[in-house]
Amino acid sequence: NPSEDYKNGKEPMWKCLLYIVIGLVLIIAGGQVVVNSAKEIARAAGMTETLIGLTIVAMGTSAPETAVSLAAALKGNADISIGNVIGSNIMNVLVILGIASVIIPIAVGKSTLKYEMPFVILVSGLFFILGTDGTISRLDGVVLWACFIVYFVYLFIMARKNKDESVSEILSMPLWKALIYTALGLGMIVAGSNCAVDSASVIAAEFGMSDRLIGLTVVALGT
Repeated sequence: NPSEDYKNGKEPMWKCLLYIVIGLVLIIAGGQVVVNSAKEIARAAGMTETLIGLTIVAMGTSAPETAVSLAAALKGNADISIGNVIGSNIMNVLVILGIASVIIPIAVGKSTLKYEMPFVILVSGLFFILGTDGTISRLDGVVLWACFIVYFVYLFIMARKNKDESVSEILSMPLWKALIYTALGLGMIVAGSNCAVDSASVIAAEFGMSDRLIGLTVVALGT
């Protein structure tokens, strides 16, 4: 545990900085492994490319944020969880989309304007309303999960409207190997998230930064 070792004088600050880099590398690499192997599993199950993109890939690329936020919450660092969620969304829209559109203009589909964008605004507004009392409670979590289920149903409906030919025969690796890689990737994500959260807490305390600020910046950018 980097934070405990640092407090006990067993670890210098440079090692804590190294730990957060290692943790984020593990998270990013593990997320990529999970996405690639899960795609192979989905193909073996006969899922279409559209459905794979809307579900497996979409959720797999959010694995780093999920792992870090869960690890932070379980360790009592709620500010890192909230900061990571908010910071990651800001990074996605302003930094990632901004850089991509500077390189090449990005077309926005009609369905995106009509459905996905309003849903993003709605969910963000809901998050703001639920957080006005200073807590995201278990009941609030149920409400957020209910919204996710609604969105998930929408994804399946959209996928059925855009059916591709079956891709079950297009496998780049055996199914057993994809299952092993998925487990390995998940292990990397869990290990990396624990390391990153512990180290981020140390860095925040050492430089007088709040957990929320470190979540909004370093952790959010890393994930």
